[in-house]
Amino acid sequence: MLEKDQHEFRKAISDVSGIDIKHHGNEPEGIVRAVRDWFVETVGLRRVHSATRIWRRFIAFTFAFYDARLADGFTDRDLNMMPIPEYIDFIEAWLSE
Repeated sequence: MLEKDQHEFRKAISDVSGIDIKHHGNEPEGIVRAVRDWFVETVGLRRVHSATRIWRRFIAFTFAFYDARLADGFTDRDLNMMPIPEYIDFIEAWLSE
């Protein structure tokens, strides 16, 4: 946490009081589970897919994205520097298939 003033962090700490801390064990799938559960518990989303299903779809998307972009002549560097709107366009096209 970075703050301009030394004691500003106290406001942020008080903002999260009463919220259960989720841990993820530094595992990507654990992060997906923690975020998914946060949306259910805190935001009130209902009928949300399981964390396992979300994770598997993400992995499928990642492979499809990488393979399609390589076939289009993109390099790893191109992919790492891809503009966000272009990435979003690919996501939307993939989801519509």
